[in-house]
Amino acid sequence: MFVFEASKIETLKSKYGAGDHSKSLENHQKPPSRVEALSAFIWSRFMAATQVKSDIAPKRIYAIVHAVNLRTRIDPPLPEHSFGNLYRIAMTIPSLDIGEECYGLLSQVRDQVKKIDKHYVEKLQKGSEHLDFIKQTSDNVFKGEMVTLNFTSLCRFPLYEADFGWGNPTWVGSPALTFNNLVVFIDAKSGGGIEAYINMKEEDLAKIEGDGEFLAFVSPNVFRSRVANCKTTAEPLVMNLSGEALDAYNEAYEELMKISESDEEDSPCPIFETFSAQNHSQTQSEEVNGSVGHFAFSKEETAGDDSPCQAFETFRLQSPKQTQSEQVIGSVGNFAFSKGETLGEKFREEFSKHIEVEVISKSIEMIKPFSPTPNHLHHHQLSFLDQLAPHAYIPFLFFYESTGTKTITQISNILKTSLSKILSLYYPFAGRVKHNLFVHCSDQGVPFFESKVKSQPLSDMIASPFVSELNKLLPYRLGEVTEVPLGVQLNVFDCGGFAIGLCVSHRIADGLTSFTFVNRWAAQANCDAQGKSNIIVGPDFSAASIFPPKNMDGYLGVSIVNKKAIVTKRFVFDGSKVQALRSRYEESMNFSKTQKRPSKVEALSALLWNIFLASRRERDCVAISNQSRTQTLYTVVYIMNLRSRFDPPLPQHAFGNYYRAATATPTLVNGEESHRLVRRVIEEIENIDNNYMRRFQEGYREHLDFMRKRMERFAKGELVTLTFSSVCRFPIYDADFGWGKPAWVSMAAMDINNQIVFMDTKNGDGIESYFSLTEEDMAKFELHKEFIALLKSPVGNVKENSLSRL
Repeated sequence: MFVFEASKIETLKSKYGAGDHSKSLENHQKPPSRVEALSAFIWSRFMAATQVKSDIAPKRIYAIVHAVNLRTRIDPPLPEHSFGNLYRIAMTIPSLDIGEECYGLLSQVRDQVKKIDKHYVEKLQKGSEHLDFIKQTSDNVFKGEMVTLNFTSLCRFPLYEADFGWGNPTWVGSPALTFNNLVVFIDAKSGGGIEAYINMKEEDLAKIEGDGEFLAFVSPNVFRSRVANCKTTAEPLVMNLSGEALDAYNEAYEELMKISESDEEDSPCPIFETFSAQNHSQTQSEEVNGSVGHFAFSKEETAGDDSPCQAFETFRLQSPKQTQSEQVIGSVGNFAFSKGETLGEKFREEFSKHIEVEVISKSIEMIKPFSPTPNHLHHHQLSFLDQLAPHAYIPFLFFYESTGTKTITQISNILKTSLSKILSLYYPFAGRVKHNLFVHCSDQGVPFFESKVKSQPLSDMIASPFVSELNKLLPYRLGEVTEVPLGVQLNVFDCGGFAIGLCVSHRIADGLTSFTFVNRWAAQANCDAQGKSNIIVGPDFSAASIFPPKNMDGYLGVSIVNKKAIVTKRFVFDGSKVQALRSRYEESMNFSKTQKRPSKVEALSALLWNIFLASRRERDCVAISNQSRTQTLYTVVYIMNLRSRFDPPLPQHAFGNYYRAATATPTLVNGEESHRLVRRVIEEIENIDNNYMRRFQEGYREHLDFMRKRMERFAKGELVTLTFSSVCRFPIYDADFGWGKPAWVSMAAMDINNQIVFMDTKNGDGIESYFSLTEEDMAKFELHKEFIALLKSPVGNVKENSLSRL
């Protein structure tokens, strides 16, 4: 986007309409309009910058195209509110198309625009002649025999009149468009200026941006004025810059936005103002040249080389003359902290490392089942449990090392071919969900995206607890659930590694169904590679017969909309430390040999619940002490897989949502009394048996009423839940498509508050966890000493992970 101020436009109008050069306008009398003058100017700069001046170069026709509103050109005129596409184009092929002498262009353009009158409309209604003209022009452009520069103007359109009750828009802009050689004019909100959105090939736009005369008429203060006009909200500019210019602007704008947020207590890098020497007895030329926050760099290093958001492994004592008792008073893993800071503060500082993922290109192809779905299977009925499931996508990412033997094109073809074949068995994934009742399975297909990703090394992705950037590797935005039940995205990294991102609609499938599908997909790819006939076992579609669908009138479903911003972070718990925690709870509970021992997940979740509950009750103590307010109910929720709880058990490949929630409302839990929660949760889980299934099927109306009342209390703030979901022991690392098993399987950032998901690490020596909480609740965990003590060192974890070799 380029802004032309009113004074500069007036200069252009005078330039093209004054003196001897106005002779060509004598017959028209009317001086040039703002849009006419500006389009003539941009055309002249386009021609000067892009036209090839060579005897060898092929001769081309250069044309200028203006979109013309037909409403006022019909007799009688049509009203402004006429609906539809009521425009045509006026094409001008200037007699002088090179250099600065574009004065005659105005006359030629007006002649062409004038031809669009009621007689033109009558001819247009007949159609055939016009279609032939469009076809011929398109052929010329396609063959490279014609180059057009297209102008369309929204000036004088009522763009700034949309007042919904909170005032007119601060700014109305146009996003980047995919049309080549297109210029869109929009009135600036005030001052009589015009914003021009120029869409061109990068090389052509770069030439225009380097044109001295063009830059002389462009406002130099567009960035500063736009930010100044947005004092209360940080609205990103929509600009059509390119290359280094775009990168530079984005970096500058992000830094500017960070400045306004620097007062926040938990800002990840509140650092630059503390730059100083670490020891007053040292000079800057000695061991320590300076510091950024708590990080020091010597005279051989730069601040960029030892940034606090990059290099955890370089944290060290600030001076060799200082002893550990002076400056460093403790450590956990590879974390060292000084007497001026707490363990939690050091942890949050070192975990403030962000990664950035940039998708630089993206394409899409619709993959349909290899064999058409029979007519009698076009209606896949949802089960009652499907109807209760949240309307959200389940996101997973499978990261693979570079194969060295297959090209990305070969990998893409293998994935698409095998996906098409496996969809013949998993045909609901290629259908469309309708009305929370059924899936219409007429082979509409699965969107398969391919993206080229520019990123930091994938080992940094594993090291960072922030997973929000990974969402860019998914086919859909997780908060925008549609009727499409599955999406796939193949992401190719600079290093040669790649990741397969999946979004599976929770409306028709749960986590185990998702992983089973991916593993069957991988098995299909191996069958194809080995030339074997299909021996893949298809899914079991009996969910709707076990849990028939119900009338859901009045039930609005599980809400996942959050008024507060949710942060998702990944933490890895050390397996040996979790095992020790489990043993501690087991001893305190005095289990007999016939009683079930607490699992690692149960023991870990008990500790996490303790931290969460203590922080929440501390925050809410004032409100709770007020007798006029209903006391908040705190509930822990465990998501349970039902397949193994049937008698006889259901197969693992049973398709759909086979889970229920075991809930417990523990009494106040303090310190070592966490074993009470463990015992209570075990009891609730054991209650989910075959008898529970029968009661659930028969008493669905009571269950709906129970769910409705809980949602009402939740909406009023009277109910606070912390939900634990575990995919530990699920076959998440079995997906071998022919190039080895995944180096890492990850979730993404989900906008579901108060949720913790557990996954096994690849080598089984720990538990990965994905925390989705508010920033305030997240900070309570990160500042808790016992929580930190259970974690693996982030640096050590990266070095051990095979993905760091990518």
